[in-house]
Amino acid sequence: MQSQSDPPIILLATVNGASDRRAQKLLDQESRMIETLFARQQQPAPFEIVREDPESGVFVVDQLKKYAFNDRVAVLHLAGYGSSDVLRFRGARNAEVLKNASIGPLVGQFPGLQMVFLNGCGSPELMESILLQDVPVVTASYLKSGNRRYAQEIAHTFYAGLAKGQTIRHTLKRVAHDYPNRFANRLVSYDFQTDQLDWAGKAKMNGHGLPWGGYVLQENEPRLSWKLPIQALPPEPLKERSLPTEESENTSRLARLIGSGILLCGMILAALFLLDIPKRFFAAADLPQDCVFEEVESYNVLTLPFTEGGNCIKTDPRYAETIEGRIASLADQNTYPESDFQIQRFTTEACAVPEGLAERMITYCKADLVLWGNYEMVAEGGINMNFEYLYQSKGEVVKRGATSLYMEEGIFLDSMNFMSSSVEDMVFRARGLGHYDRGEYEEAVRFLSRMRVTEDAAYLAIADRLARSFAKIKDYPQAQAQYDWILKNSPENHIALNERGNTYVFMKDYDQALLDFNDAIRISPEYADAYYNRGLVLFHLDRYEEAIDDMKQVLQLNSEAAQQAKPYGVLAAIYAEQRERELFFSHLELALKNGLKIESFIYYYSAFRAYRSDPAFKELVVRYK
Repeated sequence: MQSQSDPPIILLATVNGASDRRAQKLLDQESRMIETLFARQQQPAPFEIVREDPESGVFVVDQLKKYAFNDRVAVLHLAGYGSSDVLRFRGARNAEVLKNASIGPLVGQFPGLQMVFLNGCGSPELMESILLQDVPVVTASYLKSGNRRYAQEIAHTFYAGLAKGQTIRHTLKRVAHDYPNRFANRLVSYDFQTDQLDWAGKAKMNGHGLPWGGYVLQENEPRLSWKLPIQALPPEPLKERSLPTEESENTSRLARLIGSGILLCGMILAALFLLDIPKRFFAAADLPQDCVFEEVESYNVLTLPFTEGGNCIKTDPRYAETIEGRIASLADQNTYPESDFQIQRFTTEACAVPEGLAERMITYCKADLVLWGNYEMVAEGGINMNFEYLYQSKGEVVKRGATSLYMEEGIFLDSMNFMSSSVEDMVFRARGLGHYDRGEYEEAVRFLSRMRVTEDAAYLAIADRLARSFAKIKDYPQAQAQYDWILKNSPENHIALNERGNTYVFMKDYDQALLDFNDAIRISPEYADAYYNRGLVLFHLDRYEEAIDDMKQVLQLNSEAAQQAKPYGVLAAIYAEQRERELFFSHLELALKNGLKIESFIYYYSAFRAYRSDPAFKELVVRYK
């Protein structure tokens, strides 16, 4: 195991080039280039570069064996050329050959591995085998031989960012921005029913080389925030310079004036066209210029007024200050040592929040969350607090939320004992939902799990998001526990029963999964998803006739073509297993006609192998590819 003092390792090696002296020279050049990018870091470096060096007897296969089951290896870079099914490494005596299929299990021995860079030697099979080992990202390109210009430039752009302490996410975005016609970042989805990986454009590959890009499993997208522990660089030494003459000083002054004019014009143009100043100016005419948050990796919260019934005169400052104080405490490093919150307060002249103001401010001020609300006094010394908020969802989408809380006035006014859950839960809820919408499931779990009030009905929706997040990060026992809580409070929730059944499937508890699917169908007889999932389990248990009945029921309930593709595909797989040739081909054709993706489905089921050399099978594949 790695201790805190053990630096992470970047392991650089070459493959499939040793037989060609010119090709190997280019590969070694790339390896040295990457090593040079990190050369200016302080010594001792906070990380270690291990570069293959045959002259000194350093070979990558030896290093892979040396660091097996040690979490120090963080990045594995393989510069090389594409091959049909093998990678040829340089060895102490001769080239060591490893099949692509064996590379995945090999890298799976490195628990600290954050990414694998296959620069020129990427293939679909190799990329998928590595991703399935829970490696967050595989950056891959494919070259047959010779020219490595773009491959080396892409590698240089990526590692230059990594050497500056940027995250993997940031560096991948930069590469995609700089090389839009050659490189794209692709989210890869995992289909449980087929045990296959899929991504946009896969179906169009048609046997061609793997498209260049960064391939990331959706479940692992939050892990792209990893970066090297870069230390600050020492300042550049001052250079001596000679005293200027009068003639050179006049020339220099004129050059500076011309340069300043050009620079000023450039800055104005940049502001107008890159920052879209006219649009921002009119949108922010009544907004404070100092509300814009700093460009740092933090979660930015902007608080607008909290009033009594929207009436400033009536509002008791103690109440507003108490609420704002609880929110401000989230950024207190003493209270929350790992806090990354930035909090800003803005008071409008109109006191209450005008219509549309919050929507404009969340964008203009670069906030992640905007909060405001009101409270009202009720009988018997109680207070109702009504909060509204906007939070950043996926892409440019901003979502709205609201919640109401009740508490005793005495508790409310005592700021030291003020129920933190009442306000902080609202912040954790909004932030967790934003992470969930963006597919950042580990962060969603982190904040949704911090909510303390879990007794009210409103928490059911949060528990559902939390359960789904646990499932996405493959923590199935925790996902099951959340669904247990949901079903305890909502026993007839057929969707929760179906989802809990899926968690049991992942944990291979098929009997319990069938019980949940049965209950979901009993409660909602027209719920197609439960029939489909139950049918898959029955198929897995070789209960073919029951599985066929379930898939036919799915087809009756779902009339849209896109919803019928997979049930027809599963029926084709069942008939293939039963060696029912005519039924197999008829249902396979229906599945393909309705849009089933060939690569992600039909090659998965082993029963199909008996028909792959059949001319009728090949004809279907060609017709619907």
